[in-house]
Amino acid sequence: SSPRKSLCGNIINDIKQTIGTHWVKEMTNFNQKTIAVSFFLFFAAVAPAITFGAIYAKVTHNYIGAIEMLAATAWCGIFYALVGGMPIVSDLNPSRLNNR
Repeated sequence: SSPRKSLCGNIINDIKQTIGTHWVKEMTNFNQKTIAVSFFLFFAAVAPAITFGAIYAKVTHNYIGAIEMLAATAWCGIFYALVGGMPIVSDLNPSRLNNR
């Protein structure tokens, strides 16, 4: 098929090609290590969000607090999870940029 000439054409084509292939394999490979890593990443993201949320609450007089920081952290994590495996993220690796 011919490549799409739209803004997100390559991302859409990549998603269409990978749906139902490696995601099925990854979802059935659910073991103890997966649970341990998930809990580690969860707490590694939650602890700083709550800490900085408390600092922001103090500085902004409770305009931005821990709940807002948790929501922002979650949305950023979801966005990165959706586009993190795309070629543009891999091409912008800082170590490769320094070697050019």
